[in-house]
Amino acid sequence: MLKIAICDDDLRFAGSLETLVMAENRKLGIRVGTEVFADGKTLVEHIRAGERYGLIFLDIEMKDWDGIETAKKLRMKNSSAVIIFV
Repeated sequence: MLKIAICDDDLRFAGSLETLVMAENRKLGIRVGTEVFADGKTLVEHIRAGERYGLIFLDIEMKDWDGIETAKKLRMKNSSAVIIFV
């Protein structure tokens, strides 16, 4: 199963993106699990605690840590996930 993280402080957009991702993967027959985060700090904390994601959708403009700062912290943790900036 592919684990996908969606990180965006606009929860309505994040929910729409999650719905789209789930629908497309259903069409392709790919089992996925998604988790939505409202900020980069929480996402990084989950990864530091041992969570692993194969794909991360990351908002560039967020309060506190922006997407670029969050991506840098993810890479410092050696996360090999594919990051897509939205």
